[in-house]
Amino acid sequence: VATLFQSNSRFQVGVLVGQRGVSKDVIVGLVPTPSPDTEGEFLSSITAFDEAWISEHASQVSRLLLGGFTILGVFVFCSQEEEKTLAPALLSLLKRLITVDTFARSEDSSISVEPLFLHLSSSSKRVSCKALTASMSISPTDFKSQKLVSKFEMFGGQCDVSLSLLLPA
Repeated sequence: VATLFQSNSRFQVGVLVGQRGVSKDVIVGLVPTPSPDTEGEFLSSITAFDEAWISEHASQVSRLLLGGFTILGVFVFCSQEEEKTLAPALLSLLKRLITVDTFARSEDSSISVEPLFLHLSSSSKRVSCKALTASMSISPTDFKSQKLVSKFEMFGGQCDVSLSLLLPA
C-alpha cells in the first residue's frame, strides 16, 4: 500500500489475495492487473478498466496461489471522483467474481464469502474497504492495517544426498 501512495501512478487496479477467517479476512497482497495490450505494464487509466480482463486475471492468479490463500476481492488506486465513476462497474465486477471459480466458497457457513473492494485514494491517501453483501449492494466494512510478517511462519529445509552407483560393465 505504501509503495502505491509513493509511486507516480494515478490509477491502478488488481486483485486482493489473502485468507478467509471466521471473524475476519486477512489481506496479504495486492496483485496489480497487467495491461492486456502491453507486456510488463499495468492497467493505468480509468479508460483501460475492463471487467472481463480483470476477472480473467483473478482467475489466473487464483490458480497460482498456495493452499489456504484465495482471491478476496479487488482493489483500485484512484481518486475519489474516479471511484464514483467506476462504482457501477466495480459492483458488476464483484458480482462476476462470485460466479467464476476464482472466488473462495467456504464449506463452513460461519465463514463469510463476501467479496471485498479496497479503495486506495490517490488524492487523499486514505484507504477504505467495502464488501458486497448478500443483498448484492456494496456496504462499508471495517478495515485495520497491521504488519503481518510475524503472523506467517516460514519453514526451510535442505537435504544433501550423496549417492554412488555401481554399474556393471
